[in-house]
Amino acid sequence: MEKNTSRKLYRIIGAKIRSFRQGKMSQQQLADNLDLTRTSITNFEMGNQRIQIDTLWKIADFLDVTVQELLPSKEEVGTIHDELLEDNDKEWIERVVQAARKVKK
Repeated sequence: MEKNTSRKLYRIIGAKIRSFRQGKMSQQQLADNLDLTRTSITNFEMGNQRIQIDTLWKIADFLDVTVQELLPSKEEVGTIHDELLEDNDKEWIERVVQAARKVKK
């Protein structure tokens, strides 16, 4: 996975953590309950730090959500890939798809 794609995935996860956390507790309160630093929570929420799977599970459990709710949806992942493509790449992909449809008929 490209570094840029990975970073965007972590930003989506971080935004979801933040949205489930806000209004319920501060970053410090979440950090204290998970034996993490507030800086780690900040970095998770900004997508600047990778989250270990066990830490993601603990965060989900503490926020009373599923891990799946913190992960990007297929639509969000598709958006990431679209953003990474250059316009000429999109045009090329569209031509390939159209050609494949013609062959399929």
